[in-house]
Amino acid sequence: MSSFPHPAVAAPAGSARPHLQAVLARGDRASVQRFSRRFSETILPVDVEPLGGGPTAIRVDVLVSGSVLVAAYEASALGMSRASWHAAEADDAVTFNLGTGGVFTAGEGAGAVPVRAGEVAVLRTGRPSRIAVPGRASFIGIKLPKAELVLRGLDPDRCAGPLRGADRACLALLGSYLDHLRSAGPALSAALGPLAERHVADLVAAVLRPDLAAETERAGVKAARRRRIHIILQSRHADPDLGIEAVAADLGLSPRSVQALLEDQGTSFSDLLRAVRVRAAADILDRPGADDRVADVAFRVGFKDLSTFNRAFRRILGATPRDHRAAALARAAGPWPEEAPRPLEAPERT
Repeated sequence: MSSFPHPAVAAPAGSARPHLQAVLARGDRASVQRFSRRFSETILPVDVEPLGGGPTAIRVDVLVSGSVLVAAYEASALGMSRASWHAAEADDAVTFNLGTGGVFTAGEGAGAVPVRAGEVAVLRTGRPSRIAVPGRASFIGIKLPKAELVLRGLDPDRCAGPLRGADRACLALLGSYLDHLRSAGPALSAALGPLAERHVADLVAAVLRPDLAAETERAGVKAARRRRIHIILQSRHADPDLGIEAVAADLGLSPRSVQALLEDQGTSFSDLLRAVRVRAAADILDRPGADDRVADVAFRVGFKDLSTFNRAFRRILGATPRDHRAAALARAAGPWPEEAPRPLEAPERT
């Protein structure tokens, strides 16, 4: 079971974090479309659909908003669907959905599995998928770029689906950390935002890693060499001339062997190096008070031209460098204005 309680109906005292809240009826198409649009702009493009004959109630509290997005959900009689037309070319992420109360179903395509408290389903944003809450349920949704998992030694496509055999200690640690984020409210300063994103990505990777334990045991030497590749790229990515030959020489391997190690992980040397550089650039742009020009940041982390940097940044993090910096500045400016709270419970029918 999860170590943290169901998401509360009311926001924490003094909270000014962004949230979405509505009571929807199947026949009220205008309200449903309006909420779908707000949800799509804030979280992820979806179609929201009331289920059953009665009203649907939903509340979403955004805990972390950045390239890694964390939100707490409480809903009843609700479906959220992503079709092929929702997936943009730059939308290359996964959602890690952790049940905290009740039961909901989640799956890609036509498949769906029940998710209970303490259970996890991982969905890819580039595939049609659906989450449905037939009764009442609560869960935490974490959206993170696939590159964040690749940087931590995981193949995101192999992680998709229901998570079986997760390490309970890692899952409890993630739950405790999410509890802390929820209780921190607006006290979670902009300076801690990027740090919280990295913490969440590290904990999600730790939870997912046991799912690949059997493969890791069979290929321990390969896993160690892949970790070494990551370490080398983290320390030398700023060299614009860094190539697979130099990394292979450090490892005492051929370039072809290095490429094969990374292909087993679902990536390539150039894609991994690009992701490392983009993550380093995002860290610079996230720093409070940083006024470096975007071009200077691009060259500092190893890119040779600005257009390649801009395309890679948008592809991996889903926003342009300028938009990413603007979001960081908005977080530094202070908490979002609070919306007027409304009751979550659907009104009784008379």
